[in-house]
Amino acid sequence: MLSTEDYTSEEIQKSWYGKAELKSFKRDILVTLQLNRAGKLVGVPNNDREEQLHTMRGLEGRTREGCAAKKALKASAQAATLGEQSRQLACGSRNAELLALVAQKASSESQHEAYIMGMYDELVVQDEYAHGSTTIAHQKLSSPTSVIRLKDYVVLPTLSEAGQAA
Repeated sequence: MLSTEDYTSEEIQKSWYGKAELKSFKRDILVTLQLNRAGKLVGVPNNDREEQLHTMRGLEGRTREGCAAKKALKASAQAATLGEQSRQLACGSRNAELLALVAQKASSESQHEAYIMGMYDELVVQDEYAHGSTTIAHQKLSSPTSVIRLKDYVVLPTLSEAGQAA
């Protein structure tokens, strides 16, 4: 991999987003979040061109509910990890592998959710590639709250199977 020092100014400009593009992304995200809060992102494309340009995909953690869930999962993982660390210190032992295992187990719910979202993304891409446009399967699955229905379209592995595949 090349260092950024090995790129020309033109190559850098073509390879990375500039400040104006990043500001534009941020504006678009804010509009999407406002549409979502107003209940205008229903997950099924309609005739409103403005709503068709926005999706909550990737912004799930930016909603009040998503932020609270993310915070709770993080706190739970931290508590489990720090609890194990405290137990080890109290016993006068140090077991880095066990500590890592506790941290991994505590974050397994988030890992599984990320796996499901990846499966969802793959399904959408395959669907759009096969049909040249968004089909009803994608429309039914296009809101973050409907991702759980992904099992209606593909076979999902259990948590243990997902862990073995990773």
